[in-house]
Amino acid sequence: MTVERVGEGRFWEAHLESGRLVVGGLEVGLEGADPFGGRIYLYVDAEGAPTLDPTEWLGAEVILPPRRYTTEVVEVLGPDGEVFPMPVQTWEPVNPELVVVRLFALPGFGQESEAGGGA
Repeated sequence: MTVERVGEGRFWEAHLESGRLVVGGLEVGLEGADPFGGRIYLYVDAEGAPTLDPTEWLGAEVILPPRRYTTEVVEVLGPDGEVFPMPVQTWEPVNPELVVVRLFALPGFGQESEAGGGA
């Protein structure tokens, strides 16, 4: 897995655990994602925690590679009792080496603003 950090400041931590990606404490199952690859976006909620529900702040982007599949031929029983070969495709697990996690700097939740108002 490749982790990229964009911006300056605090970032969530990201790591893989048994086929699940954990970003900022939120677990994302990779095996249930689109087998043709794609992107998963994690947003920052009002408390600064990760969520899959869109908000005004993007906290992470997960880029998944397309998965390979294997084909196995199985025998199925036809309506008249005859046996037919049928190919069955099974998706291979996500290759964790090809997963890219792009972490974006988090907003300063709970921090005082550095910008001062003059009097």
